[in-house]
Amino acid sequence: VEEGDPPWRTDGHKFLSKRIQYEVSDGYSAFGTVTGWISKDDKDKEGEAGFISETIGKPAALFHVTFDTNSRIASQDLEEYEVVECLVDDDDDED
Repeated sequence: VEEGDPPWRTDGHKFLSKRIQYEVSDGYSAFGTVTGWISKDDKDKEGEAGFISETIGKPAALFHVTFDTNSRIASQDLEEYEVVECLVDDDDDED
């Protein structure tokens, strides 16, 4: 996971290493893995919130997903509710 401001955390959350199936707008589905996250309490170098949700207008957790090498997309940042909607059981993954 690339470094950022604030940097992506790579431990300390139950979603890390979880598999997701992300539906792209054209009906294409991509499988990926949650590889990093920013806490709603993380601050950037200027002391501002690490991520402000466009949905609720407040600081929120943000998750970085890295997609499988055969996917059309390389990575995507998702809010917590999006990750919850996309989680798959290991048996459902089409690796």
